[in-house]
Amino acid sequence: MRRTGNEDNLQVVDLTTQRLGLAGRDSSLSPEVAQHRLGKLGTLLIVSDGMGGAAAGEVASEMAVAIVAREMLQQMAAGVPSREAMRKAADSANAAIWERSQNESAIRGLGATLTAVHLCGQEATVSQVGDSRAYLIRGGTIRQLTEDQSWANAARKAGMQVVNVPNNVILQALGTQRVVNTDITTEVVQPNDLFLLCSDGLSNKVEDHELLSYVTISGSLEAAAEALVKLANDRGGEDNITVVIARLFTVDDPDTISESRATQLLASTPSGENVMPVGAGRATSDLLGGQPTLSNFTVTTQNSRPTPANATTNLAASTSADRLPALPPSAVETPDPPATPSRESLSKGGKLFVLLALAAVGLIVLSGLAAMIWVLQSRAERERTGGMEPRPNPALAPIGLPSSTPETPPPAPPPAESDGGSGSGIGRADGVLLDEVEKKLEQIERQAANVERRLGQIPGHDAERQNCKKKCEQLAALKDALKRHRRQQPRPDDPSVSDIGKEVQSISQWLDTLPAPLREMKAPGNKPSSPGARPVEELQRTVEQTIEGLTNNAP
Repeated sequence: MRRTGNEDNLQVVDLTTQRLGLAGRDSSLSPEVAQHRLGKLGTLLIVSDGMGGAAAGEVASEMAVAIVAREMLQQMAAGVPSREAMRKAADSANAAIWERSQNESAIRGLGATLTAVHLCGQEATVSQVGDSRAYLIRGGTIRQLTEDQSWANAARKAGMQVVNVPNNVILQALGTQRVVNTDITTEVVQPNDLFLLCSDGLSNKVEDHELLSYVTISGSLEAAAEALVKLANDRGGEDNITVVIARLFTVDDPDTISESRATQLLASTPSGENVMPVGAGRATSDLLGGQPTLSNFTVTTQNSRPTPANATTNLAASTSADRLPALPPSAVETPDPPATPSRESLSKGGKLFVLLALAAVGLIVLSGLAAMIWVLQSRAERERTGGMEPRPNPALAPIGLPSSTPETPPPAPPPAESDGGSGSGIGRADGVLLDEVEKKLEQIERQAANVERRLGQIPGHDAERQNCKKKCEQLAALKDALKRHRRQQPRPDDPSVSDIGKEVQSISQWLDTLPAPLREMKAPGNKPSSPGARPVEELQRTVEQTIEGLTNNAP
C-alpha cells in the first residue's frame, strides 16, 4: 500500500521434472507445478525479501531465488544430501550477490533474505537466512520452523528490553558479507501437512494464530493466501507482502506406486504418490527443453494462484505395526510352562545377575574412558599439525527406510588449485580451513601489534623490537595471500592456506617465548594488573571493533 516497487521474489520448482512454477511476467502458476507428484528429487519452495533501495533489492532477491533453484537442481541430480545441497545453494547465492555488490557501485549494499523448504522423500529440509519465515500447519496447530535472525529477536532471547529497534533490522542477509551462516533444519512430513512461507510484510502484521485461522477456515489455498495479503494491507501494508502455501497429500493411483518411496511411509496400504498443490503465482517452462531456463529467467512476484481444491484425497496414516508381517501359524510354538524355581536357585540367579550387571557397567566405563583418551589425543595431534577434519553431514532417513536422496556415490572433492604442488588448502566446499586460518591470523596480528606498541614504550629490547617488526610484516604478507585465496586468485608464489596456518602458528609460538613484561598487560602506574583487567585503550578498541562488527552485520 506504500511502495511503488516490489523487492520480494518467490519460486516453486519441481526438481524431478525440472520445471519452474514461475517465469517471466506471467501472473499465474503453471498447472503442471501448482499440483504435481512429489518426485525423486523433490520440490523446492523459496521466498526472498530484497533490500538495498531503488532496484537493488529486487535484483538481490531475484538473484537469490534463481541461483538457489539452479544450484539445488544440480546438487540433487548429483546425489548430494538435501542438507548439504541447501547449504551449498545458499553459499553460491551469497557469493554471487556479494561479488555483484562489490563490482557495481550503483547497487552496492544490496542483499536479500532466504527462506526455502525442500520436500523430498519423507523429509522437509528448511534453509534460513534473515527474517522471512516458514511455518508448519499440522493437526490444527501452527509452528514456526525458522528463527528470525534479527536484532529484536536476539534481544528477546537474551532477556533484554531494546528500545526503538524495529523488527526489520536483521543480523545477516545474502550478499552483505563474504561468508553467510545458513540455518538448516529438517522435519519429518506427514499427510495433510501445510507449509506456509512468507516475507516480513505478512509476519509483522499478522499473528501466528491468525495465520492458522485463515488457512484453516478458507475453502482453498488461493482464498487463504489472498485473505492474508488483504489482512496485512488493511493493517497498513507498509512493506511488500509475499506468501506461498503448499499442502502435501496423497491420491489413489496404484499404477505409479513403485515410483514413490514416501508413500510407503505415509499410507497404510500402498495407494499412490504424494502430490502438492502450491498457492503461488506464475507460469512454468522446462529447464532443459524450453525457455526460459533456471539460468536466464526473470522473476516478478505476484499474488497467489493455487489449483482447485478438488484434487485432494484423504489418507489414513499408519504406524510401524501396520507394516510388520504376521507369522504363519506353523512358525508359532507354545512353550511348556516353566517349572517353579526354588529359593536357592533364585538366590544364585540374583547374584549372577548382579555380577553380570557390574561387569557390563565396568565395560561401559572403560569404553568411555578409552574413547575420551582417543578424542583428546586426536585433538592434540590436530592442534600440533594444524590439520582439520571434515564435518560429516549424512543424509537423514528413518531406520529401515530408503534414503530420500538417490543412492549414488558422493561427488569427488574438487581438485586442489595449483600452488606449486602443496595444494591450495581450500579442499572443502564450505571453506572451513580458510575461515579458521583467517581468524587465527587476525588474532595473532592483534597480539603482534600490541607487543610492537609495548616495545616502543620500553627502553632496550632492540633484538625483540627488530624481530617483532619483521613478524608484523610477515603477517601482513600472509594476510594479503589469504585474501587472494579467498578470491580464488592465488599467485604462483603464494603459500597454501595450510602453510599459511603453519607460519601463523610459528609466529604465535614466538610471541609466547617473549618475556612476560612484553606479553602481559600492565595497569597504569606500572603496577601489575588484577586478573581480567585491561587498559582503557584496549577496552576502547574492543568496543570500537564490536560496534563495527554489529554495524556490518546489521543491514
